Amino acid sequence: MINLNNFIKTFFQLVQIDSITGEELNLSNYLKTQIAKLGYSAQQDKRGNLVVQVKGQGKPLLLAAHLDTVEPGRGIVPVLKNGVIRSKGQTILGADNKITVAAYLELFKVLKQNKNHRSLEFLFSVSEEAGISGIDTLDLSWIKATQGLCLDASFPVGTIILSSPSYLRIELEFIGRQADTSKSTHGQDVLKSLSYFLAHLKQGQINPDCSCNFGLLQAGQAINSVMSQAKIFGEIRAFNRQALKAQKAKIKKLLLTAGKIGDSQIKYWDCLENTGYQFRPNHSLVKEVQTQFQGIAPVKFIERYRGVSDANNLNRRGIKTLNLGYGVKNSHTTKEQVTEKTIEKLVNFLVNLISSQ
Repeated sequence: MINLNNFIKTFFQLVQIDSITGEELNLSNYLKTQIAKLGYSAQQDKRGNLVVQVKGQGKPLLLAAHLDTVEPGRGIVPVLKNGVIRSKGQTILGADNKITVAAYLELFKVLKQNKNHRSLEFLFSVSEEAGISGIDTLDLSWIKATQGLCLDASFPVGTIILSSPSYLRIELEFIGRQADTSKSTHGQDVLKSLSYFLAHLKQGQINPDCSCNFGLLQAGQAINSVMSQAKIFGEIRAFNRQALKAQKAKIKKLLLTAGKIGDSQIKYWDCLENTGYQFRPNHSLVKEVQTQFQGIAPVKFIERYRGVSDANNLNRRGIKTLNLGYGVKNSHTTKEQVTEKTIEKLVNFLVNLISSQ
């Protein structure tokens, strides 16, 4: 079994190694060294993705976790009080996803002691928080598993995500004519076009299949200059291609009108960062996971989860992967926390899982 005190010690060590997206290499190198000390070999690519193969019985199952964290995630100081682990409050805790990373690292010790286990492969990925791009560059010849689990959903342990949407990232640039405010008649601001677009764009949940959000705006060059340039960044999340295509078409049509009304040039750019996936409750992997939760935590299915994870791109690349709840609350905030009871449930589930075949 995994010792809870050792687990928490490992977790504290991990969160105190800064690993903001794009800066994961120190943590990746640390993990590679620790895994080697436990008698296993990790393959590491230039970006810091790690893959570890553990021979056992039957076909291998992939267990995935990501190494990167969001801001504010530098100089994290974890605190355990009354059975709850938090940061001191100035940063995130980094339990997303380092509580899972810690669980896997401790799991290697169990595997070393118990030779009667299933075949496993571990993936520690980078850049999950920024477009889930780490897996896109991973050499999949390193992975033999055709099925996997990703413990990265901020829901109670026992939660099984059955579907996740495709994610289209969008960047728009509104361009007018530059001019000093003393000669403003020589310029053309982009305010009319930008205002029209934002006022007429429906945001939030468009329908059960689709949501749209533009959450970042960068505009202007100086106080004494006409606002002749603006960039706005957004996203579409959709559970089917038709819904995504329809919302994208609505945005482009609205941009044409906005450009004419404000006499602005508008540049459009998009990137499909993730493709969606869907499991049925009777899928063999779903049923197996459900079985391993028995006696540990009640199982709850989420038919439509609007978040995305490494599971999206693993599914796209041919590895049927479920995303599971791992019990962390308030992820991506300074109120992020995880309890000792949650850790025990997570650990017991994983120990059950590696023993099954």
